Amino acid sequence: MRRHAVDISRRLRITDVYAGAEGWRPAERGLCLAPDTASQLRALGYSIVRVRIGWWRRKEVSLFRYLERHTGRGSNHRSGSDGHHEQR
Repeated sequence: MRRHAVDISRRLRITDVYAGAEGWRPAERGLCLAPDTASQLRALGYSIVRVRIGWWRRKEVSLFRYLERHTGRGSNHRSGSDGHHEQR
């Protein structure tokens, strides 16, 4: 497993969503990262999400790369993110 890969063996709660010019917005309460959720968020125009990975830690996850890795499909355009970036 890559050092910065997101562990999907546990439920990762989405805290924020990113939509380019609109910037970061709080996510709907109770939303967890899963392939179906990621597909729906991409369809709504979101490109990156922040997920909680610990009590005080979050990671930014590119929805394109998440879908590419976990379902074998991404989209026709990249989100502009390099993938996963840890944030404190």
